[in-house]
Formats: sequence, structure tokens, C-alpha cells
Amino acid sequence: MESFPFLPSNRRASVATAAALLLLSVPREARSEVPSDRSPMEETDVAEREAERGAAERGAAKRGAEREADHGAAERGAGRRDTAPDAAEHDADGRAVERDANETSDAPNGDPDGATDDGSSSVPPGGVVPPKLVDVGDLTLSEEARAEARRTPIELELIVGADGAVRDAVIRSGPPGGAAEVVRDAALGFRFEPARRDGRAVAARVLYRYEPPAAPAGPSSSAAPAGVAPTGPAPVSSPAEPPPTSAPPLVDGAPLPDADAAPAPPEEVIVRGRRPADALRRSANAVVVLEVEDARRHAADLGEVLQRTSSVNVRRQGGLGSAARVSMAGLGGDQLRFFLDGIPLEYAGFPFGVANVPVNVVQRVEVYQGVVPARFGADALGGAVHLVTDEGVRRDRASASYQLGSFETHRVTASAQKYDAASGAFGRVLGFFDTAENDYPVDVEQVDASGRLVPTTARRFHDGYTAGGGQLSVGLVDQSFADRIVATAFVTAFERDIQHDPAMQVPYGEVTFGKRSAGGHLRYAHALSTHLEIDATAGYGHVATSFVDVGSCRYDWRGGCLVDLAPIRGEINQIPVDRRVSDHTGYARAELRWFASPDDEIRLALAPTVFRRWGDDREISGERYDALNATQELDSAVLGLEWERRFLDGRIANIAFGKAYGQLMRSEQLLATGILDRPERVTFEGGGGNALRVLLTDETYLKASYEYATRLPNPEEVFGNGGLVVRNLGLLPERSHNLNLGAFADAHPTRIGELRGSVNLFGRLSDDLIRLVNGGNYLVYENVLTARTWGVLGSFGWEAPRRVAGLAGNVSWQDVRNLSRSGPAAPFEGDRIPNLPYLQGSAEGRLRAFDVLAARDSLELLWTTSFVRRFFLAWESAGDPNLKLTVPDQLTHGLALTYLRQHGPEPRSSTLATTLEVQNLTNAKVFDFYGVQRPGRSVFVKIALDVN
Repeated sequence: MESFPFLPSNRRASVATAAALLLLSVPREARSEVPSDRSPMEETDVAEREAERGAAERGAAKRGAEREADHGAAERGAGRRDTAPDAAEHDADGRAVERDANETSDAPNGDPDGATDDGSSSVPPGGVVPPKLVDVGDLTLSEEARAEARRTPIELELIVGADGAVRDAVIRSGPPGGAAEVVRDAALGFRFEPARRDGRAVAARVLYRYEPPAAPAGPSSSAAPAGVAPTGPAPVSSPAEPPPTSAPPLVDGAPLPDADAAPAPPEEVIVRGRRPADALRRSANAVVVLEVEDARRHAADLGEVLQRTSSVNVRRQGGLGSAARVSMAGLGGDQLRFFLDGIPLEYAGFPFGVANVPVNVVQRVEVYQGVVPARFGADALGGAVHLVTDEGVRRDRASASYQLGSFETHRVTASAQKYDAASGAFGRVLGFFDTAENDYPVDVEQVDASGRLVPTTARRFHDGYTAGGGQLSVGLVDQSFADRIVATAFVTAFERDIQHDPAMQVPYGEVTFGKRSAGGHLRYAHALSTHLEIDATAGYGHVATSFVDVGSCRYDWRGGCLVDLAPIRGEINQIPVDRRVSDHTGYARAELRWFASPDDEIRLALAPTVFRRWGDDREISGERYDALNATQELDSAVLGLEWERRFLDGRIANIAFGKAYGQLMRSEQLLATGILDRPERVTFEGGGGNALRVLLTDETYLKASYEYATRLPNPEEVFGNGGLVVRNLGLLPERSHNLNLGAFADAHPTRIGELRGSVNLFGRLSDDLIRLVNGGNYLVYENVLTARTWGVLGSFGWEAPRRVAGLAGNVSWQDVRNLSRSGPAAPFEGDRIPNLPYLQGSAEGRLRAFDVLAARDSLELLWTTSFVRRFFLAWESAGDPNLKLTVPDQLTHGLALTYLRQHGPEPRSSTLATTLEVQNLTNAKVFDFYGVQRPGRSVFVKIALDVN
């Protein structure tokens, strides 16, 4: 591998403060030299940015520098549209191509492009010409940051597309304190004259070094340009020579000044860089992107992270592992869909809900508000939450975390990955273990010696939670038959004690609930041609559920048995229950992407699912009818078609889409007449919509999106969960008109730091809404509502220069009204939907100090707060408003102190973070659901280690 010079054509004074090193992309062997840090979704992020800059070679996407990133589920292809089929990687025999810098400098007139005066190329067949830096955009650093860069030069790895735009920028080395991040963000705005092979633009990889001069140098014909390490000619290497293990020497990255001219001073301009994840925010999709890198170092679980950093409302029934209800814009529960790397969460080994997924296994969270891309193959009514965990496979890495704290809480996660550059093979293993007693104090009514109920404070005594699991993935990348093929297997389990009834009035002492999950999936992704790509996943998942209630004691809140009612058993309903349910699911997700033109992309997605359930209640004798033994089958399919079109050099982006839904349900039920009925139902529904984004400036843009959405009842709603939820075979699909209008401002640098904000208006008109209705001691899903929702979401953020301080927050208000004119909700037409928060907000502030105890360390103090306005438990027009049951106002605060230390140079470095965190700092009484008290003040310590 050799380096090549490239010369800028403008902004020479600014470029004179930097040097650049070029590494043309080669297959596998070279990729082990500079591993990619890009996550799967970031490829789509990068593609959005390229499209906005007018990328014109989207169709040629077979093998290029885009392979340096891994491809996320159903999002991979867009990021490779600007790469030629053999982008500067192979010669005619498929061997790595490497050329000496002096080869290209032999061109007439010294043109590094190798072009002759008549426009022809003097580069031999199979030769490559390096990119030429033509515009560094706007780059400035404070004097303090320049001093940091003088002590430790900043080196970046840049991915330069065939259009000359920088697709990605990764920091390989640099000083602490933020200077490297500033240069990295600015590098995303660099423009290159692209690398060429046989006269055709191709993608390349560049190592860029920024090293400010100590002082302006005097005129000298022998001096190297400021900030550039002088070197001699690089030696010629043969194509078969393996790449070096260290970076090649730096070469002249700027034109030599005139020997008699004084050097021009560096230009002072403003940085307007953009991180890759910001491009997804700027797409036409109605999406909020949450980067959880900081949250991985803290004790908050994923549910709390969603609650305080987005418009999502997460309501918990207790501590760690408790049941949670997630909602946004008035729709929640199963009206939202949850995915892990493109696979439905319940099929990916996490059947216990998104709120209890360990945050350390997640890299990024994408929240789609009301309008869900067709590529997910989902029948979501109110939106989707996508957890991205796949950070890339082309590097070796490991991580581990351990958390302990109040209520006997212990959480452990560990992962490791190995990549073999020679074969393209990789393997990854992930494991986690959580346990908590959740024995926090609650205010209840206890029976005294005289049999009267008296207020008291008692600790929860039957609320333990244990969960654990593991995942193993093996695969190949960059093969002739597949860009990526991966097989994954997993096993997870959790057990949870049930402490009380839904209103926390009756304590239980022996009721338990648990799930065990096992399965696997195979993913295949490949570019079938320069214009057509496929990304497909198929898998199987098995979930075994147990629900046991066979106790005969009646417990008090001290954990004592007040009375033994044997032989009567069953604490909930005086009926013994020992249910075992086995769910078997086969699923597939397939997407075809056709790049019809530089500005048109068409995507076709198909997602069939086959569900079977068997079970039994071991407390039911052989001669009695057991509903769990009945046939329970649910087959569904979702077909989606999207057309994405860009106008005016990408300033306008539009996505039009349509969806079709089908469902076949077969079951058995015993009628009151004693006849065994075998109903069968076939359902077909349709939907569609449009999403539009208009760029006003580089930092501001508008979005509008609409979807007529349909959600088919899921197996738990139709058949129950084998526990407290019983079945309802007559459920109808839910339907909703979803509308979003928003204005957004990305991070904009000012003299006081970076500012950002957004305002989003939303509307929902929903019919046949399915609600979980309290049927006494058991719960059942029913179609009970027609509802209209209006609301507004607002967010803001500020980060001080050098990241020494920051503020962020969001607030949401929604008016969700009942429009039902028939059924049980008709008497309350016009009322707010009960038991649903309508006003909530959260905020956080942070202070940072760098180089506190040693070089490359930092100390951060984080303050968080969350507020939820009180709301009625029942219909607001029923009864005396002064006597109505109300979930009170909730105001909580948290405080966390994190010390982070980085060891070793990039890219082979390790980071150790230690956090002391206090949640619910003021020990406030918190109720997400009426009567159900959440934990008070709690203290946690967390240690997180990442090794590259």
C-alpha cells in the first residue's frame, strides 16, 4: 500500500495548516489496518448526506469503500450508491492494486490525475489516481484547541465517495478536550476531486492529519509547508505486497509556497460539520435518533433513557424487570412495534419488553413517530422503536460492565468480537445477567390486630427479578456470493415474582411469572447487480411462558401468612393455576432495493410470520376442557413498496409508500352450549402514505409526513399471555390516520456553543383501538375506542465550546379525546382518554472537566429531571371532579458523577468509566399507575470497560 500526494485548488492558506495521507481502499487485508467504526444505520445516514450534496453515481454499488461499514438490517444498500463496481480495489484478476506516488506524478504538467493536455489518461490500465483535496470548507480552532493539536496531532480516517464527498470521518488519534471532534466534524464538509481508475471516479480511503504550526515560518525554498512532515519519495510496492502494519509516511498535502513569498496566515472561519447520525435525522422519515454512548456508562435502564431523552412515555409498575407500557402521541403498548437490528424484538431474544433490554447492548435508538418505513415490514399503528446494536464487524473489540446498587440490584453485560481480515470471517458473543430483589419501601394499608386497615410503610417482599441470556453470531463479509452472511443463535430467560394486584391493594406471596426464549436467524445481504440489492433475514423463535398461582396463604404486607385457606388454593381468584404456554414463530424479512436513477430508489419489502401456540394448565384435570390445549394459529404478512425521490440536488426528498396486510387466524373455543367451535378468520387491509423533507439552510429543514396505518391484533391480544391476560378471538384490526409537521434546527455553532432545537406537531385519528380492560382479577383486550389526538413536541439542546457544559430537554403535550358514539365509551364522548398522561417533560444538564488526574481523562457531573402532570384514572365527566381518583404529579431528579479514563493510542485503545449515580434524589413518591408506587431514592455504582 502506498500513499499519494493530492493538491488543493483553493483555500490554500487554510490547507497549509494541515497535511493529508491517502490510502486507497484494498480488499480485506488492508481493512484490518484501519477497522471501521461505523454502525449499520450510519450507512444510511451517510447516504442521506451524499444525496443532499447531489451524488450522481448511486447505481454503481458493487464493491467499494462502503464495504468498510457494516450493513444494518434493511438499511445497508443506500450507503453504497456512490461507489463504482470495482472501486479502486481490484485489478482484472481480482488482486489488490497498489501504486507508488511517483507513478501518478509522471503525468504531463505534473497533474496528479494523470490526465494529458487532451484529456486522456496516462495511468496504465488497472492503475489508480488519488483524490485531490479541493475544498476544506470552513475550519477553525480556538488557540487552546490548536495548542492541543500541536502537542498531539489529529489523525482522521476519511471515506471519500466517488462524488468527492466525505462519507464518514473517524478519529484515529488526537488530544482530549474536543479538538479532534471539531476537526472530525469539519472534515465531513471537505470536498475532493475523486479518485479515478481508468478514468472513472471511484471511492477511496484517506488518512488526514491536522498539525497546526507553532508559528509562521520564514520564507525558505527548503521548508516544508506548515504542519506537514517532510518525507522523501515513497518506495514502490508490488500488488502482492501485504499492507504495512503502521501508517505510511506523511506526504506533502499542500502546494509548496513560493520561495520568495511569505506564508499566508491560516484562515479563521466557522466549522459546520455534521455527524453521520444527523443525516438520518435530516431524512424525510419522521424519526428521532438517540445516541446512547453516554447512557451506557450510567445506571439508568433503557426505559428511563427513552423517557428522559425523547417524546416516548414509559410507565413502570415497579422496579427493575417490572411490566412497562411504552407510548407516544397517545398510542402505546402493542400499537408500537419494537425491533432489534431490524428483527422484531420478541423474536430476537428479548420477550420481556424494550424497557428491560440492557442499555449496554445498544448503540443507538431510532424512534419513528407515527409513520414507519416499509422496510421494517411492520403493521405499527403509532410508530416504532428500533434498537441498533451491530457496530460493525471489521475489528476486534470487547466490552464489559457491572452495576450494583440499592434493592440488591446487580447487572452484568459482556461482549467480544473477533475478525479475520484474510478470510472475511468474524464471530461475536454477547451475554448479560440481571437480578434485583426490588424490596423498596411502599406506603400501604396493613391489617392490625383488631382487623382494621391502618396506614403503614412496608418493604416489598415478593418482587424479585432475575434475567439472563446470551447470543452468538458467526459470519462472512465481502465474499463473491454475499456481501454479508451471518448466522445468529440466542437463548434468554427471566423470572419475576408478582407482588400485588393491579392497584397494589392485595399483596401476593407466591405468584410467579416467567419466560424462556431460544432461537436463531440467518441474514443474507448482497448486491445482485450495480442497480439491484437484496437484504433478507429468516429465523425461528420459541418462547415458553409459565404462570403459577397455587398458594393457599393470604399474606399481609409484612410477608406473613395471615391465614391458610387450604385446601382452597390460588391467591388471585381462589382458583389454582399452573399454566405452561409454548409459542413457536417462524418469520422472514426480505427487501429488494432498485436504484433506478441517481435520484430514484425503489424498495420492496415482504414480511411473513407464522405463529403456533400450544399449552396446558397442569391444575386442570384430564376430563375438564383446557383452553390452552386448543388449536391456536395466527399467520400474517405485510407487503410494502416505497419510492424515494430527490429533487434540487437533494434539498427536497420525498418518500411515497403503500402497504398491504393479511392475516389468517384459526382457533378453538368451547361454547356455552358445550359445542367445540373452530372459528377461522381471514383479514385483508391496506394503507399508505408520504413523507417529505425540505432543506431551508444547511442547519434548518421542514418535515411533513402522513400514513393511513393498520395494526393487526397480535397473538397475545387474541390468545392471551397464559397469565393474567385472557383471550379474545373477536378482535378487529386497529386503524389510524397519522400526521406529523415539524421544523428542525441541527447543531449550529455560535460564540456561546452549539444550539439545536425542534418543534413537531402531530395528529392522530384512530378507530377500533384495542385496550387492555380490567375484568376483575384478569385482563382482556377489547376494541373499545375511537379517538382523536392533537399534540406538540418540542426539544432543545446546547453544548458549550470544548464540550465543558451542556443542556438538553424536551416537552410534549397531547390532547387525546374519545370520539366513540357506540359501545361502553359512548356516554363519555368528548372526554379525555383516562389513565393516560397528557403533559410531560424532561431535562438534563452536564458539566465536564478534562485532564483532571491524568492526560486523556475526564470528569462529568450529570443532573436529570423528569415531570409528568397529574391525570385522571377514570373518565373525567363521571362523578365529582374533586373526588376522582388521580395519578398525582410526578417530579423526580437524578445525579450522576462519571470519571472516564482512556488508555493507549487510537485505534487500539481502551476506555474505563466509573459512575456513581443517585436516582430519585429527593425520595419523591412516584406513581406511574394509580396506587402502584415506584422506587424511592436509590444509589448505584457502575463500571464500564471498552477495549478496541
